Amino acid sequence: MGTSESKELSVFDPNDLRTWRLAQAERVFEAFASQNYDFGLDKAHLDLLLSSTVAGISTLADELWDAFSHPGTPMDGKAMPSMVNALEVVVALGAACVAPLSAKLHFAFAVFDVDESLELGRDEAVVMLSSCLAALARLSAVGAPPPDDAEGEVLAAQLFQHAGKGAVSAVAQCRAGGGDDGATVSAAQFEAWGRGSLARNLAARGMAEALGGETGVRLGGVFALEIY
Repeated sequence: MGTSESKELSVFDPNDLRTWRLAQAERVFEAFASQNYDFGLDKAHLDLLLSSTVAGISTLADELWDAFSHPGTPMDGKAMPSMVNALEVVVALGAACVAPLSAKLHFAFAVFDVDESLELGRDEAVVMLSSCLAALARLSAVGAPPPDDAEGEVLAAQLFQHAGKGAVSAVAQCRAGGGDDGATVSAAQFEAWGRGSLARNLAARGMAEALGGETGVRLGGVFALEIY
């Protein structure tokens, strides 16, 4: 049986990610996708996205802003307001919730399957994996988010090799002048690779629990939530 704390955490609290289920993360993503939000959200729009989909959110929006916001890219020499990457936040909500690893992997895949083809090309996989690494780094406060897509490129090449599609990266193809070879991976192939190679990669980074099985994640630290 669980401890008194784990029993309390089994009751949903919109401001405590440790109590979220995947359904709440899915609702946030559905609202983002259907209401034409920008990929970069300021504080007001982040608050609106969260509060309009999950009733009672207040302090969690502030915590997510503190963890995920970064200065905007200067334009014409002018500083731009801070923003969050909306897809990083959505992926983080899916990673932090209480759900089996397989469900979390399928959710992350769906977030980046923009055309709902149930497949991702090499470039899409790079964006997905780079965003996942950044989200988990910000969420668990273990290390810094990747500065570019280089690590995502490496992981995507491993994913496609595991799926029997060859390990050449999207960047390497472009540099060679060959363009995109049209190869894709399915959600099932991503899950099969993710449960092994990706999980080991996250473990090496100290972030394995952030995309674990029946676990929840506290901003700034990771812990296991017992299900009973």
